[in-house]
Amino acid sequence: SFAESVDAVFSNATLHWVKPPEEALACIVACLRQGGRFVAELGGARNVATIRQGLIGQLAARGFHPQSPWYFPNLGEYARLVELAGLRVAYASNFPRPTPLEGESGLRDWMAMFAETLIADVPPSMREELWDAVEDAVHPALYDEGGWHADYWRLRMVAYKE
Repeated sequence: SFAESVDAVFSNATLHWVKPPEEALACIVACLRQGGRFVAELGGARNVATIRQGLIGQLAARGFHPQSPWYFPNLGEYARLVELAGLRVAYASNFPRPTPLEGESGLRDWMAMFAETLIADVPPSMREELWDAVEDAVHPALYDEGGWHADYWRLRMVAYKE
């Protein structure tokens, strides 16, 4: 908590990691002054869907069934939560943002960084084979002559405390 209310809360690529979202929004509303604004960008409902499907499918084929670490809401769902928390949504958008991943190992690097909790129970000796299988599964959709890209979908929102 803050000693005083703040004029604005800005969040970029954080809130899709925070569950339950209602608690995060309650904290945001509590620290905003009247008229204060909340500006956020987070992963939307289709965010990295191809990567998630490929990875979760390959994990399931090997007997692993992890819980998703992410919360990727659709626009209507998140707008409703924001308004139930006490803010008025002034702007909301959900849009694709394909993002290049660096180098031939770009997809593996992405998975190692962002999907660590999904693979936590996979023995290190099985991970190379898992990475190979995921790459094979998603290659048609996420690889082109320029290399790998992540199928990001972003949800942007501006809301005010009235």
